[in-house]
Amino acid sequence: MNTLPPRPAFPPSTSSGLGKRKLPESSNVKTEPGTPGNYGKVKTEEGADVKRQKSGPVKVLSASHGAFRDVRTSAASVVTHLKNVGTLGYQDAWFHVEMEHPGHDPERVLAILKGLDKVEFNEINQVFSYVPDLKFKDEKELRNYIRTHATTLKPIYIKDIREALPPNGMAMLEALERMGEIMIMKALSGSFKEIALPPLGEKNTQGLGINDLGSSGYQRYKSLWWDDTRERGRAGKRLSQEFVSAWDKVEIKPEDDVTKLLDRINVTASSAIPPPAKIIVSQPKSKKPKKRAGLKITNTHMKSLGIDFSRDYEAPE
Repeated sequence: MNTLPPRPAFPPSTSSGLGKRKLPESSNVKTEPGTPGNYGKVKTEEGADVKRQKSGPVKVLSASHGAFRDVRTSAASVVTHLKNVGTLGYQDAWFHVEMEHPGHDPERVLAILKGLDKVEFNEINQVFSYVPDLKFKDEKELRNYIRTHATTLKPIYIKDIREALPPNGMAMLEALERMGEIMIMKALSGSFKEIALPPLGEKNTQGLGINDLGSSGYQRYKSLWWDDTRERGRAGKRLSQEFVSAWDKVEIKPEDDVTKLLDRINVTASSAIPPPAKIIVSQPKSKKPKKRAGLKITNTHMKSLGIDFSRDYEAPE
């Protein structure tokens, strides 16, 4: 009969690993935070749990930590900065990458930047330039673009052509509006944001008219419209602000008929605009029904067979 070998004797375990660990006497000493060799230690009682000390360098998180892990993303961010400034020297671009994206090599980022679309690099003066798809050289090109692309229902938004404007592009738009070529829709921002609108033809409490730029400047410009009515010669002369203010103060009662009031002084509301041509709608001519002849049966096609219904046919009794 086979017998199992005797079980070897192991020394008794002092700890199962599941209970609380007894701390050494040196860990009961109170130390100040940040003391070398005692990072993370606090004063504890006998038998209390203590978090294990972490070793290794401390990772410092920057403001852009985790935002640009790929070097190509950093290059795209530099393109956005270049779009805002227009031109950027090589050294300025290098320091921009060094400060905004400290985790990437500036030389590598700028090498990728040179090969991106809409970015030109001049080897002579070492300057990056942003080249948009659309570029206006002078006021004439800007005027023609607005004239051909703006419609009566859809304007041209400033945000869509901002990067194509020259440095004095906003001044060009202001000049075109002053000449009556275009109309500019402005936002109620800056000095007009939290203040009542002024009456027509007058200024508000800050001394600004409705078309003045105020503290926002050209930021009020939102959309551009082409004055098609003026181009076709159907617009009258521009009214003075004094007349607009006086007209706004005229009280018209609800029961008053403006047309009759104007007729008393031989003025019509459409006196400045020629009346549209009358369209005479002609009624369609009614078609007379055609008279149909009576049905006539002939037997000429049967004569070739020797059959003549006028002789051979027998009427029923």
